Amino acid sequence: MLSFTTAHVAVIALRVREPDRERPYRMPWNVRIRGSDIPMTAVLGAIGTSAAWCAVVALHGEARTIGIPWMIAGMAGYFYYRHHQGLDPRKDYRIERAERPPDFQELEYRTALVPIFGEDVSATALSSAAKLIGTDGVLYAIFVLPVPSQLSLEAGLEEEEAQGRSVLESARIKARRAGIKIHTGLIRTRNPGAAIVEEAQRVGADVIYWSTIHAPTGEQRIGPTAAYLLSKRPCRVIIETENRPPRVATPVSA
Repeated sequence: MLSFTTAHVAVIALRVREPDRERPYRMPWNVRIRGSDIPMTAVLGAIGTSAAWCAVVALHGEARTIGIPWMIAGMAGYFYYRHHQGLDPRKDYRIERAERPPDFQELEYRTALVPIFGEDVSATALSSAAKLIGTDGVLYAIFVLPVPSQLSLEAGLEEEEAQGRSVLESARIKARRAGIKIHTGLIRTRNPGAAIVEEAQRVGADVIYWSTIHAPTGEQRIGPTAAYLLSKRPCRVIIETENRPPRVATPVSA
């Protein structure tokens, strides 16, 4: 109740101290007193909340026993902290922000390439990459379909390819609902890392956003594809990994 009382009194004090302050909205029932527009809603609110506090303190013994000492301890702590820091308890202070280093270079990305492995139908990697490039940037989402050496690049893996196109379609719908400009494509390759590098060079990507969370088991964390991207680096490479320790198999006695 006292916090509400303080808020109402602060509104009244601002009307008196800064009468010309820009106020997009004013509560009704304002009364002009000594050149200041005093809101009656704040006056009535301050009276009502302070009266409620007095009633609680008067009628409830536990409020007096616990509440008042707790308030006194809080105020004592406040004044002690201000005194310890060498600050006037009646003044406001603004902490200065640290300045940027002289050699600081702000990075700006316009295009991002997002490889998709597995079943990332939630498009979490696309959402994270979209935050890097902003509303005017363009995302290039590619589904990477590794093809074993015993199969032809153009034939086989029809079910996997259909699944990949379904994932891309789902990602395209969710990205467009979020207002993200997106282009999608599917790549059949024997070397995922080399295919991603070539695609990044082809579209002129500023950054490759590689998420290993939904990647196959062999590609999680820093797998072969991530290592290849870091070694070639056609542009900046950002790798997102799952922040949890790897699972250790527990032996079970028969």
